Amino acid sequence: MTRHSIVLIITMSYVIEQKIKGRIYLYEVESYWDSEKKQARQRRKYLGKKGEDGEAITPRRLPVVSSSAEYGSLYLLNEVAEQIGLRESLFACFEKEVAESILSLAYFQIVEGKPIISMRHGVRTASG
Repeated sequence: MTRHSIVLIITMSYVIEQKIKGRIYLYEVESYWDSEKKQARQRRKYLGKKGEDGEAITPRRLPVVSSSAEYGSLYLLNEVAEQIGLRESLFACFEKEVAESILSLAYFQIVEGKPIISMRHGVRTASG
């Protein structure tokens, strides 16, 4: 003969008002049984401020970001250098290789925060 156990989970929820600094906030409270601690517990869910009509004024939700792209710190630094005219000024004052080396050294120091002497030889220049 096989014995089967049935576990019945009963939860009860209700709304409470909590006054904080003169404002009334509404929370949904759910009671549940914690089998590990063998005692009743509660979960609270914030519903919003209480409006004049007694209903909850729901908080504004931030928009959800559906996608993002990682361009990296060098992309950002190149864009900033371009927008403030740094690249143009360096290329006007120095030969191409020297200007690219100056940018590469500056980018390394900004991104890595290490002394330039620790930069490995053979590192590509900032523009490619």
